[in-house]
Amino acid sequence: QRDFEDAFEVVTNGGLFDWVKFHNKGVMLAVKLKQELGDSARVYYEKPFEDPNCNLNEIREVLPDGRLA
Repeated sequence: QRDFEDAFEVVTNGGLFDWVKFHNKGVMLAVKLKQELGDSARVYYEKPFEDPNCNLNEIREVLPDGRLA
């Protein structure tokens, strides 16, 4: 969360935000969480509304093998 907020400060002052890197890290964390929780929980990755492309694959479930549905 802190990385996101710090980076967004830069964006609002004319900088660019690396959404690809942000989502890659987020998906990686979601996959790790799914591995920890196993089949006892459903884990989803949801793009934040601040992403200009948030409607493209907005919410995706992390499957047991680490793929996204």
